Amino acid sequence: MRQEIKKITPEYAKELLKKNSANRPLSMRNIDFLCREITDGKWMLSHQGICISKEGNLIDGQHRLHAVIKSGIPIEVMVVSEADSDLFKVVDVGKKRNSGDILAIEGFNYHKELPGLINKIIQWENHEQITRSGPKIPIEIDHLLEFARSNETSLYDAIKTVNRHSKNKVYNKAVGAFMVWMLSKIDDSLIGLMDQIISGISSDKHLIRLREELVDLKLRRLQIHPHELITKTLLSILCSIKQKNLKASEFKTSLAYEYRDQICKIYFTK
Repeated sequence: MRQEIKKITPEYAKELLKKNSANRPLSMRNIDFLCREITDGKWMLSHQGICISKEGNLIDGQHRLHAVIKSGIPIEVMVVSEADSDLFKVVDVGKKRNSGDILAIEGFNYHKELPGLINKIIQWENHEQITRSGPKIPIEIDHLLEFARSNETSLYDAIKTVNRHSKNKVYNKAVGAFMVWMLSKIDDSLIGLMDQIISGISSDKHLIRLREELVDLKLRRLQIHPHELITKTLLSILCSIKQKNLKASEFKTSLAYEYRDQICKIYFTK
């Protein structure tokens, strides 16, 4: 790699951005912040700047370049050239690059929803309690990319199922998509039960009762733990399948797996 300090003019910034073929989605908030730093005379030369790969593609610095163009003011920047093209996986660009940004760079659709969904699937497969924060041991980016590539179709289908309910007042997208994904692994017909819970269009008393309970919690701005929400959903679906009232005496993490196994037994022995 070579590095040197260069003056980046708006014209030069435009030229560099023509080679910005694989980078994360832009954050206008970040561009506006950097633009204010430049126009207010607060911009300072630092080790963070522009990075260009051996192939001539822009790896790092798109927000700085857009800020130069927007401000119309040239700035001095550290420019690194002839860098390895895989460097984007470990580089920060103005604002920290997250797993969703990496997925977007790799060409995945639904890059905002995928990390939360994959985190919950990994927790489930590890028999952990499903939380908002993700697995106890964070997923390495290479593992996340491998999982996304191997399960792309089923992940997309789960997200699309939840997204088509624009007035969903029951599940956040990650939990809803996880439920669809998990049920699809048992039998595709179960996805229809999730549709009924989310939409409220159902004649099944067990599913309607669950929906009313969850909508009431939302209206009262009360949060329910993701794993408890999954457990309640599985119990209601089990009741719907058996057309029988079943009750859990207390919430336990293991119950979700027990209900899943009971549903599996019903469908796998048909």
